[in-house]
Amino acid sequence: VREVVVTGHSLGAAQSYLFVLELLQIALGYVADAHGLKLPPGIAIKILGFGSPRAGNKALVRLFEELVSEYREKYGEEALVEYCVRNHVDGGFL
Repeated sequence: VREVVVTGHSLGAAQSYLFVLELLQIALGYVADAHGLKLPPGIAIKILGFGSPRAGNKALVRLFEELVSEYREKYGEEALVEYCVRNHVDGGFL
């Protein structure tokens, strides 16, 4: 496995962001028990969200941004790529 692609539409897109948040915590070693899930170091993560409603508050957004930044610093800018399509009334995760 060289990359993980997570995608969703509407509520599925919001859940995709929450799942990537979990993946980042596992990959960076912040989760002690990941139910046996192990990720190869520096695995490429791509997230594609379409028409996502808001998935969290400002604190959750800050946490997500900090984890993304840390992951990219550790493994490179292309280690996590986000493709997000928002409609004009969609708030998205960020």
